[in-house]
Amino acid sequence: MVKSVRNKNLDSKIKGCRESLNHILASDSKVFVSFVNPFSYSQICDIPNAIEDIDVFYSDGILFSRLFSFFNPSRIERMSFDYSSIASDVFNYLQDKKLTLAVVGAKDNEIDVFIENLKQRFEFLDVVYHRNGYFEESEYSVIASDISNSNADFILLGLGSPKQEKFGSYLKNHMSKSVKIFTCGGFIYQTSLRDEYYLPWVKKFNLMWLQRFIMHSFVRKRLLVDYPKFVLSYSFGFICPGRISGS
Repeated sequence: MVKSVRNKNLDSKIKGCRESLNHILASDSKVFVSFVNPFSYSQICDIPNAIEDIDVFYSDGILFSRLFSFFNPSRIERMSFDYSSIASDVFNYLQDKKLTLAVVGAKDNEIDVFIENLKQRFEFLDVVYHRNGYFEESEYSVIASDISNSNADFILLGLGSPKQEKFGSYLKNHMSKSVKIFTCGGFIYQTSLRDEYYLPWVKKFNLMWLQRFIMHSFVRKRLLVDYPKFVLSYSFGFICPGRISGS
């Protein structure tokens, strides 16, 4: 029997407006936010308890935003964690409220460049902890303890799916402080290549996918192979609703 990739529980947590982001940032509660696109959607569904642990999902891309909005009564906008979308809003909020930031992801040299660029953009942003994203599950507890000792208010994870969702779930369940945990995919790596990663005309015409398609071979594979499969499988969940997960 053909089974759709669509998961009702995940879909129910997808939000799509800046108002929800503002509410999350101002909340006193511990909140875990991640982002879905046609590649990461099924990856996240395969992680035990991840959907339950993640409080809010945003749409990381125009294609998923339009696909979700086509089949659902609620309309969502693209809200990716990069400078073409919500990243500046988040960093400005942390800076204005004097909140501290921990960053985990990319290679040592890449995250060093990222932090340097970040401090040039946001002069008063207090980065209290950062480290690379290359570690095993056996190291989760030590890293979580280091982050906790840094007294970070906000944790940014750029580990790629599904690793960032797995580690984010661990942090949410093992940290006592009411932190905000956000994933950011390849944002740290991309920003280490060029602070303003997307070209101005690319952002103007919402062609972020095209720039990444040209620059990265793994993106070409996702767009040509994984994305069409997802569109068909996700759509099938609405055509035959009895064959979906989280029913």
